[in-house]
Amino acid sequence: MKQLNKWGWLSIILIMTVLSACNDLGETEESEKSPGEVEEQVVNTHAYGETVIPEDVSRIASINLEDMLVSLEVPLVLATAIGSDYYLEDQLGDTPISVWGEQLDYEAILESNPDLIVTSDVTDENTYKELTKIAPTILYDREKWRDSIIQMGSELGYEEKAMTVIEEVDNQLEEARSEIEEAVGTDKEVIFLRTTARDLRINFPGFEQNGQTYAGYAGMLYNDLQLNPAPIVLELQEQTDKVRQVAEVSQEILPELSSDFIFVASGSAGGRPRMYLETKRALEK
Repeated sequence: MKQLNKWGWLSIILIMTVLSACNDLGETEESEKSPGEVEEQVVNTHAYGETVIPEDVSRIASINLEDMLVSLEVPLVLATAIGSDYYLEDQLGDTPISVWGEQLDYEAILESNPDLIVTSDVTDENTYKELTKIAPTILYDREKWRDSIIQMGSELGYEEKAMTVIEEVDNQLEEARSEIEEAVGTDKEVIFLRTTARDLRINFPGFEQNGQTYAGYAGMLYNDLQLNPAPIVLELQEQTDKVRQVAEVSQEILPELSSDFIFVASGSAGGRPRMYLETKRALEK
């Protein structure tokens, strides 16, 4: 009888040990994620559909959005310049720069081995499809840069940095406005003139597209710095289709450009090196 009780207790202890081990195993399996399991996918929604952003992105190829990506300090493996003398070359450091010619250099993008491609929403659908053959591709609106950099920061994991960038820009603008007001006052009129190999272009304070108003190329000058466009700028804007952000004018109009200050830029987006040199020579004349 005593022997039976002994084995009875041993059986009970063994059963309890097995049940406890099974319970612990179940809890472990339930609390730990399986390899490759994602808690929540991050999706970029754009004009051509939706793109799931991979986890742990460490190699980003940029097309026409280098300014925002550099400011966020993301891991760039390729930048794309439109034309020569790229203004971000110093900030890009050792990041390879692919020059955009008649079309994108898909071979250079492929060789950079990106795990994500970030481009602007001016990219056409055919180009987008070609890019997706290389890596997942996401798009942002560079005209609405404040909204886009917040979205970019959220989707790529740089939320705090994005807010810091906006704060720094706002501080710089406030400082610049104060310096301008102290130097020349607030009533001066300005014109933003851009020269190309073929014509002169006067930029407007903004333009309309798809029911939205955009600041345009000269938006910082007229809007952020709050400088007053000269009357001829507003007259040309009134005479021009609202979706246009510039008016092409001839050199004959130059004597009519009455303004306190004229800001001049040379070259055009997508300009080839030969055209850039022609524009530079024309401006020097």
